[in-house]
Amino acid sequence: MTVGDRIKARRETLGISQTELANVVGTTKQQMYKYENDVITNIPYDMMERIAVALSVTPQHLVGWDALERATELRFSIWGELNGMGIDELKSVLDYVEFINFKRKAETNGEYEYQEQAESIGKRIKLRRERLGITQEDLAISLGYKSKSSINKIELGKQQLTQPNILAMAKALRTSVDYIMGWSKGELSKT
Repeated sequence: MTVGDRIKARRETLGISQTELANVVGTTKQQMYKYENDVITNIPYDMMERIAVALSVTPQHLVGWDALERATELRFSIWGELNGMGIDELKSVLDYVEFINFKRKAETNGEYEYQEQAESIGKRIKLRRERLGITQEDLAISLGYKSKSSINKIELGKQQLTQPNILAMAKALRTSVDYIMGWSKGELSKT
């Protein structure tokens, strides 16, 4: 997509005519036609800025340098890479995506929300337990809980873990506290 294509597409999305856009940015309809049809490809930067402002985008978007377009390209690349992966690899990718989303939410909110954190911790515990082939009952016994319902509550994010419980959980699941807490993507040992 060219600069002219982006200008035209955005203008049409906003329902603005060439004449209206030309008037807003201080040029003629003919000049705007030349920009949109790539007759003139070296648009002066000050004109590019005025067009961008009028279209509520950045000049970088008009020239194709914006993050949205790059993100779309990356999504397609990632999709292509995922097609050749096995189930365990896909689970690892999903773990990492969940970790990134959790981290982004925490940064956006400025704080960790307990419920989200507890649910994420529970999901990682369940995922790790299942990968190791450990039942809720066996994990409960190894941690000194009276029944598997405590493990179920932890995995659902309904029961808070204390620091000693987190350490014990990491040890029982042969992983790190960082993984349990979501501070690192790796589980360490797969066995």
